[in-house]
Amino acid sequence: MNFKIQSRQSLIVYVHSLKQARYLNRYGNITYISHRMHYVIMYLNENHFDETKNKIKRLKFVRRVLISPYKDLFNSFYKEPKTEDDD
Repeated sequence: MNFKIQSRQSLIVYVHSLKQARYLNRYGNITYISHRMHYVIMYLNENHFDETKNKIKRLKFVRRVLISPYKDLFNSFYKEPKTEDDD
């Protein structure tokens, strides 16, 4: 049984009410819900990303939808140790 890693994209969805935020589970995996700021961070598969994003935008309880910049950020925090040759 072979499992293939799917490429995913993160989406930030601002909603009017958090009761309706559970409805977004139909479109992707919800990883975080902010109760104070009324937004949801969720992951969608990249192969249907544009279609699903447009469907989410059209929902009545959605204020706005943003694509998360996480994929474009520099995420390597490892600093190579300094050697004698670097002087």
